[in-house]
Amino acid sequence: MKKTRNPLLEDSLQTYKKHPGTSWVLSLAYGTFAALILLICFWMMGISLLLIPLVILPALFATIVAHFLLEQKQMVTFGAYSSYFFNYFRRKYRSSFRFFSSLLWCLLFGLLASFIFGFISYFIVTNIDKAGFEAAQQTIIEVAQDGSIFINYGSLKDLLGENYYIFSLYTALSFLPPVFVMWFVFFYHISRNSLSIYLRLHIKNADPIYVQALYRYTYMSHKSQMNRDYWYLNWLLYLLMFVGFIAGVFLSSLKTFDVDILIIGGLIGANVLPVFFYPFYFANMESIFKKWKKAFQNSSLIIAQNQLKALQKNIVISEEEKNALEEKLKEMTNKNNEENGGDDSSDQPPQE
Repeated sequence: MKKTRNPLLEDSLQTYKKHPGTSWVLSLAYGTFAALILLICFWMMGISLLLIPLVILPALFATIVAHFLLEQKQMVTFGAYSSYFFNYFRRKYRSSFRFFSSLLWCLLFGLLASFIFGFISYFIVTNIDKAGFEAAQQTIIEVAQDGSIFINYGSLKDLLGENYYIFSLYTALSFLPPVFVMWFVFFYHISRNSLSIYLRLHIKNADPIYVQALYRYTYMSHKSQMNRDYWYLNWLLYLLMFVGFIAGVFLSSLKTFDVDILIIGGLIGANVLPVFFYPFYFANMESIFKKWKKAFQNSSLIIAQNQLKALQKNIVISEEEKNALEEKLKEMTNKNNEENGGDDSSDQPPQE
């Protein structure tokens, strides 16, 4: 008996099959561009807080919009892509990814992971060579207190001698897992919040605060189901991210045990390998939105009803005004029912 595919997966595959060539071009172009910018960020961490929100996220936004509009037979040109890139900075779209809240989650999980893996790494190295590790610690403390020697990778190796490798193991186990956790959490929140882009495209002339509230209300109302759909379609992306991180660390370790280089190598791998899943990822996100589009519309009606009830409760209005508000609500209900059975013709590219 032939096994039936999950309808969500089937829809995603059908979306991908409509324009596989263009999907790959968009994905590889974005992936290459983002990897180059991230490489600069990793080497100069101080500018990462500028380049990620001002360059990478607008490019991701432009790629999402361009890919989404392929279904409407809209050609992707350099001019159109550039327009989408700069439209990200419009008030309607610039809060789509919730960059600062995503960064906050990243830092919180990174701090928690640092404590956990700090204890684990200490337990491991002290069971392997406690005397050597403590001697390495003492040497570094003495040098730091002296302040006359600038410690870099080469000088550290000379200072620690035979204890260098046990100390390198400690730093690797202490720093590499938390860095991966931070990137994983940051990417996940940026990715999940990107669903609001499709909602912003669908709702014309809506205040972005309202759209974000609508997205959050719907997400919180269907959190477990939406998360299940997200992970069902995108688990391979995060597996590739993990494998890429491990591969990047391994390849870097063939040349050096400098933890800074290992981190950079791991992050590069964690961003390069998932690029080969991006064409499917963009189709997955579109399918998730299409599945939950009706829920967004229903949530919009619920929010309107709650606002109307609050308005009727908190202000004195005449019977005529009350009837007019109720008639408006009925009109919104009918419109919502019509849209639930309609098409996606209202999804338009961002306009100036």
